[in-house]
Amino acid sequence: MVDGEVRELIRRRGLDPFTDPGPVRLLVRDVVADYSERALTSALPPIGDADSVVRDVLDRVAGFGPLQRYLDDPEVEEIWVNEPGRVFIARRGRSELTTTILAPGELADLVERMLRTSGRRIDMSTPFVDATLPDGSRLHVVIPDITRRHMAVNIRKFVLQAHSLDELIALGTITVQAARFLEASVAAGLNVLVSGGTQAGKTTLLNCLAAAIPAQERVITCEEVFELRVPLPDVVAMQTRQPNLEGAGEIPLRRLVKEALRMRPSRIVVGEVRQEECLDLLIALNSGLPGMCTLHANSAREAVVKMCTLPLLAGENIGTAFVVPTVASSVDLVVHVGTDPSGQRRVREIVALPGRAEGGVIETADVFTTRDGRLVRAPTATRRTPTGSPPAASTSPGCWHDRAVGMTQSGALLGLLFGLGALLIWRSGPRAPQRPTTPRRPGRTQQLLGAAGLTGINPAQLLALQVGLGLLVLVVVLVTTGTVTVSLAFGLFGFAVPYAQVRRLAAKRQADLREVWPEVVDNLSSAVRAGMSLPEALAALGTRGPEVLRPPFARFAADYRSTGRFGPGLDRLKAELADPVGDRIVETLRVAREVGGTDLGRVLRTLATFLREDARARAELETRQGWVVSAARLAVAAPWVVLLLLATQSTTLSAYDTPLGTVILVGGGAVCLVAYRLMLRIGRLPQDVRVLQ
Repeated sequence: MVDGEVRELIRRRGLDPFTDPGPVRLLVRDVVADYSERALTSALPPIGDADSVVRDVLDRVAGFGPLQRYLDDPEVEEIWVNEPGRVFIARRGRSELTTTILAPGELADLVERMLRTSGRRIDMSTPFVDATLPDGSRLHVVIPDITRRHMAVNIRKFVLQAHSLDELIALGTITVQAARFLEASVAAGLNVLVSGGTQAGKTTLLNCLAAAIPAQERVITCEEVFELRVPLPDVVAMQTRQPNLEGAGEIPLRRLVKEALRMRPSRIVVGEVRQEECLDLLIALNSGLPGMCTLHANSAREAVVKMCTLPLLAGENIGTAFVVPTVASSVDLVVHVGTDPSGQRRVREIVALPGRAEGGVIETADVFTTRDGRLVRAPTATRRTPTGSPPAASTSPGCWHDRAVGMTQSGALLGLLFGLGALLIWRSGPRAPQRPTTPRRPGRTQQLLGAAGLTGINPAQLLALQVGLGLLVLVVVLVTTGTVTVSLAFGLFGFAVPYAQVRRLAAKRQADLREVWPEVVDNLSSAVRAGMSLPEALAALGTRGPEVLRPPFARFAADYRSTGRFGPGLDRLKAELADPVGDRIVETLRVAREVGGTDLGRVLRTLATFLREDARARAELETRQGWVVSAARLAVAAPWVVLLLLATQSTTLSAYDTPLGTVILVGGGAVCLVAYRLMLRIGRLPQDVRVLQ
């Protein structure tokens, strides 16, 4: 209940929970306080801990639901979801299975809210997505049928435990001698390659190395998603961009590296090299521009081999005869980081490249290497690549016996805990599956009210208005003429007037919308071509669309900001538009959102052309056939106008107050009604039906 009140107030006030966290937090506190006061004097259930309720509501409204507490926990480094009932986190390099269980459909809603601020999308044509959350965390999502059944979600929090090499020393990641060596190397403008496995701390080390860059230098960073935070005054950060819904507008990492060279850089930093962008980076480094980057590799030597392999992906004309000497002369240092079994991240080795290559093999020299678990200075002029694995410690038979006893006791304890957990899960029992509720289709009168733009009136209110007006007309005519039969006839006319007025308003509104729908489709097509996401394109119509359609699209924007759910927002928008063309546009956007592809722009342009031609042809035909409708109305109204004029003579009225007069009035009314409907059917053009509602 509190959740619904907060969302409604956010929608009314036009707040964005992600960009206006302060006002939203105050709003939640006020709503919870008001609910607590009402609970004291009513049958509402009381709130135990107000602060806990405020936090839960904020997590659902302005955060990411059950996952928000892990995002707020500074010790959690990564969150991943294999299925709604299996949510994992990583603390200090170790994974844990949490007790969080997401409801069916909740994971898809969370992913949609996470992608809302990034402007990126995920659908059947692009089943993978990389994005950045508002707090800087990196999001990666894979959807079925790439995965077996459920979405696979990874959230890698950008937990900067260190901002400089001195802080890495304090954490035990690197020794003082190695840190001073790297600091001097970065200041001297050497090209540094940071290698390591996943979650080894490559980005953190790269940030700390970037902090050692002299303050007067201009640094350009290129990344797939924003992760680097270089603490320098003159920094330009760039990230890649997905193609738009027409398949154009993609900005790959290789393009960013090329554009960075035109921005007068003093140093270039690439977040991670994975593909052919390695060639452009090598060319930049070989031209005398200092730079740094990261690379996935198992050792420093393998990182050098990978640097020689990735440029070959750029094209068949790129060969090892060019790449190997370029790598040897461009890369100066390779710093390899790894994770211990305990989860501690450490620099394993630092390797220098003297710049010589013979027989396709690049010569390397160890500068620092790992011995007995410590990073020490390597012997001079070595050309080997150590594994970095510490020698195994010797153990005695007694030690093995004590270890076996300890493992047995630990195994018994773990088995006991596992059995207790299984018992609790079994006692809890499975929840009864809820039948999916299919929304009731609105009745004919409700559809007519919606088409007339009278969404605030329900059929019962319209019926009450008809009955009231009919009784009023009946009483007035009865008092004036004193004839019951004539009073009943005109009372029926009064009863039908509100319904006829609603039909007239619906026809007028549909004709007005028919004129502006091509402009709406053109705006959507332009927004898609410009690279805007579908929610952004629809929300923009609330400010830049046709005047008559701005309110419903503005309410869609407010609704999407408050809930972050695109599908339900489209349903409410379609119900408010209540127009066949609006149904087509909304369902086209829904299919494009779910399936993806590059045909949306072409479909929208074709739809705009069809709507313009249809509106022009319909206007010409309605102009030519307008006399049929006018004649039908005149033919129906003429007899009753004559009857109204005759009502001034009491002798005439008394004739209609007989049984024969009643039969004549009833028969005349039926004939007029049938003739009017028949002439309208002959002269009226076919009307669009809301088959997609």
